[in-house]
Amino acid sequence: VYTLKGGRSTRKQAVYALLLALKLRRQQYDIVVDLQNNRISKIIRKLLSPASWSEFDKHSYNPAGVRTENTIRNIGLGDFLPDFKIHITDPSTGIALLKDAGWYEGRKLIALNPAGFTPSKNWPIDYYAEFGRLLLKKYPDAQFLILGIDRIREKADYLQEQLGENLINLVGKTSPATAFAILQHVSLIVSEDSGLMHMAWVSGRPTIALYSVSISDRSRPLGEHSICLSSADMECGGCMAAECKFGDVRCLTRYTPEIVLNEAEKLLQYA
Repeated sequence: VYTLKGGRSTRKQAVYALLLALKLRRQQYDIVVDLQNNRISKIIRKLLSPASWSEFDKHSYNPAGVRTENTIRNIGLGDFLPDFKIHITDPSTGIALLKDAGWYEGRKLIALNPAGFTPSKNWPIDYYAEFGRLLLKKYPDAQFLILGIDRIREKADYLQEQLGENLINLVGKTSPATAFAILQHVSLIVSEDSGLMHMAWVSGRPTIALYSVSISDRSRPLGEHSICLSSADMECGGCMAAECKFGDVRCLTRYTPEIVLNEAEKLLQYA
């Protein structure tokens, strides 16, 4: 698997793509599987001139995970199933940070992730707090975790006030790699549509995904360990708008803390 470098700079992407293509031509691959299917990846694939190739389907409404699976399956390697048990190089990564912050290993660790990028993707922050209080009544030894970038620091501080010492606040204290490693230890994550949610479900961690304006049919988490509470059944569902046209994000607020707790218990019994 080769990654495309260059960030969001088209010029840098083009330079790295040319260097990568030159490197790969020496390997003389017979088959190329294009899991991006964008302008840059197409250029690389054409420069390699493989005898056979397969590319990611960008247009269907199948979940992205299924489309990725189909892209690989189409090269004819036989039948296979997705593996949600990712093995990281050093399983202990992040454990010391968690323990220093107050985690008692063996207790259920519940990640809360109010990190949807736009207001239309946000479950009310007071719902998170109420969900936490309700869960603690059922699981008194549970601990909560919030991590991510400084953009959610204000929300993290609010949850710290509401949940007190039951919340481990690591916002701004982890790299993406460390955050990924820490998520391997959670018993559940309740998350808006954002990066940490995708990290968790691909790792096989029990995941409740709160989808509002996102088109859930195309990007929802997969596997029996995930539950997606989406807007798919609503007339305005999957609108992709940054602001709710009704001003109340009703596609998410209808999922009360009690409803989410009920879904969480379905997953926690297997955690």
